[in-house]
Amino acid sequence: MEMNFSYSKFIKLSSRKKLPAIYARDKIIEIAGILIKHWRRLTKRLRDGYSVGGFTLIELLVVISIIGFITAIGVYYLNVVKMQGRDANRTSNIGTLNKAFAIYINEYGDYPISAGECLIASSGVGQDLVTGEMIVSIPADPVTPSTAPAAVGCTVAGGQVTSCPSTGTAQCYCYYYWSDGTTYYLNYFLEIDSKAGDAGVHIMTPAG
Repeated sequence: MEMNFSYSKFIKLSSRKKLPAIYARDKIIEIAGILIKHWRRLTKRLRDGYSVGGFTLIELLVVISIIGFITAIGVYYLNVVKMQGRDANRTSNIGTLNKAFAIYINEYGDYPISAGECLIASSGVGQDLVTGEMIVSIPADPVTPSTAPAAVGCTVAGGQVTSCPSTGTAQCYCYYYWSDGTTYYLNYFLEIDSKAGDAGVHIMTPAG
């Protein structure tokens, strides 16, 4: 009875931020089918009294594999839930900032001008929003709240983040703001495809 799958490989793949959902689903079905087949053989042997002489190596491997499979699935879905939670937090924060800018233009007649910056409460446009009482505090990205996109290898053109590295730690994890006074771009990054949106760079404008 050959066990032709690797849990260490599955766990390694599941830790990646962009593991395709269809791939994960297919691997889960494949592994589950193999385990169910071996588990049925094992339980049949136990019912037939085969266990009097003890378990065989293969039977022990089946039990260990089941434990490994459950662990791998748990790790994968825990990572997914964490990323979905962070992305939901990001979209909520962007909505809050969008409302703050709507209040600002209603008060002053234009948007705060910026050549491009990560919004923080201690300086720049973020400080203006807090000082002007358009917002109580500037929300921060859950991962790295003040890393400018260009500083981590992202491409920025005309105030818009057009691309970011998809691997490693260099990601556009800040709320990057640009404005000429009449409009603005508010860039943010999502980690995984979910109800919050597709993984990658997103841009909020006054129009939404």
